[in-house]
Amino acid sequence: MKADRGTSASFASVFNIRHNWAHLAHRPGFQQPVIDGVRAIAVLWVVVLHVFFFHLWIFPAQANFMFTNPVTGWLVNGLLGVDLFFVISGFLIGSILFGEYREFGGIVFSRFYVRRFLRLIPVYTAVMLLGLYFLHEVPGMPKWLNAENSWTNILYVNDFLPVAKQYLGWCWSLAIEEQFYLLLPAFILIFIGLGKGRMRILVALMGLSLVIRYTVIHFSGIVPPYRFVALSPQWDRWFDVVYDKPWMRFGGLLAGATGAYLNTFFAPRLESFFANTTRVTLISIVCLAVMIHIAYTSMGSAFFDRIPYLARELWWTCVHDAFSLCAIFLILGAMHTPKLFGGMLARILSWEGFYPIAQISYSVYLVHEMIFMWLFPRLAPVFAPRLGPFGAMAAAGAIGLALVFCLASLLYVVIERPCMRMRSHPTVLGFIDFLRGESSEPQLEET
Repeated sequence: MKADRGTSASFASVFNIRHNWAHLAHRPGFQQPVIDGVRAIAVLWVVVLHVFFFHLWIFPAQANFMFTNPVTGWLVNGLLGVDLFFVISGFLIGSILFGEYREFGGIVFSRFYVRRFLRLIPVYTAVMLLGLYFLHEVPGMPKWLNAENSWTNILYVNDFLPVAKQYLGWCWSLAIEEQFYLLLPAFILIFIGLGKGRMRILVALMGLSLVIRYTVIHFSGIVPPYRFVALSPQWDRWFDVVYDKPWMRFGGLLAGATGAYLNTFFAPRLESFFANTTRVTLISIVCLAVMIHIAYTSMGSAFFDRIPYLARELWWTCVHDAFSLCAIFLILGAMHTPKLFGGMLARILSWEGFYPIAQISYSVYLVHEMIFMWLFPRLAPVFAPRLGPFGAMAAAGAIGLALVFCLASLLYVVIERPCMRMRSHPTVLGFIDFLRGESSEPQLEET
């Protein structure tokens, strides 16, 4: 079936700055507002964590206070924001691929990978080039900060390097997502072809995630509480062994993809399940309680001193997957339950202010750490004598956030949005046809 090219973007319109900027202010009808809210919360959580993380070497006592204080501990537990990213990535990409299979009986691999390339690589490449400036002279860091290994970023295998050797080390999560995208289309074709027992397969894979995590944690002996100094050899080992490897983190992506599978093929049954407001509210309260406990329990918490060693192993084994499963339940509840808790959550997550943050979240994630690493050591001597350590952190954080969001908005308007719109350009459609050796199917909108 030929693609409908009547609405294909012209080359000139693709780079229309006014149009691309306007897209940040007006949510299109096909956009899922609940997902926008989760994505915005995820990136804000990660960014706030790193505001304080990159002050640890400048004001160690004050920054550590923010990590250990019970009032602010949840605020800086932003590593859980990455779990939210994994969940919504699994949900969105799973929804696209499951939806394509349901509508057309198959998946066009060439279209999926070309569209992913245009969505991810151009702005990523631009940020890698920006990193040559911002990471050139960072106090206490190697010159260029591993730019010679940038080829691993392009190939999305940077997470297999030791963190001390990675270029743009925070982009390990992008590598895991891209590895997931590489495998997911083929997995879906095999998975759908199996017929019955699909949910048992998904449950078994989640169980496999827990088995792998426990095995690695148990035999490595890397068990909380973690009270080592950031970027120390002990911290590097924790990061390399139990944190940034795909076999340790695929549970969040799997949770999102499972939600997409249920939402695509069992929508009426989901509607019926979530229509029971009392049941859904009770489960939602349990999910929130689990997520709040995880968010308030920092890796160095005294909570771990009060529980047995095996319990500490099991807690760290389950923490990411439990958080992810609770998150996908709440997302589905917000999408399908119009009353009480689900309706309230949907209204919160659908706030219009979250939409532009969600749109630029990819660029924000790409640039924020290198801006903070470059900026904070330069601002500390200016603000600390006048405002004190906490005031200096607050002032530098505000300036850093402003720079990050301005730069991310610019990258979105000039690179991200044009490249996303290029996916419907006749040249790109023709290239996909060429790769397939036949006419392309109608396109599915992708965020």
